[in-house]
Amino acid sequence: MISPKFVQELFRSQPMYTMQSAKQIFEKLAHSSIMKLNKTSMQKLFDLMLMGFKWQMQSCCKPVEIYHVTMKHLTTMIEMVPNSQAAEYLENTANRLKALCESFTHYDYIMTRQEIYKFF
Repeated sequence: MISPKFVQELFRSQPMYTMQSAKQIFEKLAHSSIMKLNKTSMQKLFDLMLMGFKWQMQSCCKPVEIYHVTMKHLTTMIEMVPNSQAAEYLENTANRLKALCESFTHYDYIMTRQEIYKFF
């Protein structure tokens, strides 16, 4: 999920993923672990993930807080895997996100938030 190739694809300017595309990626990630889920359990896990993400987005009072939440997630993951290749990939991703968001205007943050809401 944090391989440079995948992250590069995420940062490429493109239309927002559809719910179906996001679910396919989620299923591939879940099945790449030792965990194997049946269709019902996978749907429940996906719904739980969406519910958590929606709650976090709704908790953001200002659009710029979406950036802060994302950075917090990345730094927490870095702390979970110190001194590893994964930490290096996560740091590169965080630096790339920071560089991108430094050029954002307030309008860009509002539009990002609006796109996330439209996704749901």
